[in-house]
Amino acid sequence: MTDRGISPLAAEPSLAARLRRADRARRLMALVLVAPSLLYIVILFVAPIGLLLCRAAYDPDMSRLAPLATAALARWDGRALPDEPVFAAMAADLKSAQESQTVGMIGKRINYEIPGARSAIVTTARELARHPEAPYRDAMIGADPMWASRDAWVAIERATRAVHDVVGTGVAILTAQRIGTATAATDQ
Repeated sequence: MTDRGISPLAAEPSLAARLRRADRARRLMALVLVAPSLLYIVILFVAPIGLLLCRAAYDPDMSRLAPLATAALARWDGRALPDEPVFAAMAADLKSAQESQTVGMIGKRINYEIPGARSAIVTTARELARHPEAPYRDAMIGADPMWASRDAWVAIERATRAVHDVVGTGVAILTAQRIGTATAATDQ
């Protein structure tokens, strides 16, 4: 003992405290060594998959390429063929796209929804460029019969939404496939 009555051993930390400090240092070193690998995985795997999932639901191309049709279709109830103002808006957008050479992009986007629609849209845009007078409904239906289908207009309206209902679209596709399978089975 010292002259103050305190043991020199009492001033030193206990064995348990020293073990905790050493264990904490080892854990910190392990974290420092693993951090680059975790960062690599997040940057090269998790982030691209997250971006891919976001891009699956977000597609502003059609609303950017056909703003008049997008606005007109937002007011359409979807029960019957659209009225002449919707046809006129789509015709104006197709004429504008024909001039700016982006009609193929509109056709490509609609082709995701309706197979074969790209050629119908390009043909219609060419016809509208040659015959720019109203009524557009008759001119567009005359250029391609796709424009006389309410289902085609529903698909076009769905394509004009910037944010898509991915789950609802998947359910609709699966339902359509089941109905098609059931119809084929009952026809046999």
